[in-house]
Amino acid sequence: MPMIIAPLHPDESLRQYTLDCLNILDTAADEYLETLVRVAQSAFGVETVLISLIDRDRQWFKTRLGLAISETPRGYFIL
Repeated sequence: MPMIIAPLHPDESLRQYTLDCLNILDTAADEYLETLVRVAQSAFGVETVLISLIDRDRQWFKTRLGLAISETPRGYFIL
């Protein structure tokens, strides 16, 4: 199966700047987002639920269920 690479946002530099200004990367899990992923896991009957933030070179999981790793390279997709 060929890997699909998502195109960059039309204003990638502004998107990345905004993410940097939020100072949210590499922070502790958030209880509200953890509740959201548990509800999604139950509602959709899936094993894995991720809330990811896309940094320059990685996809970082702010909150996750069913996956032990906390990030992947930006171009890596988990199916």
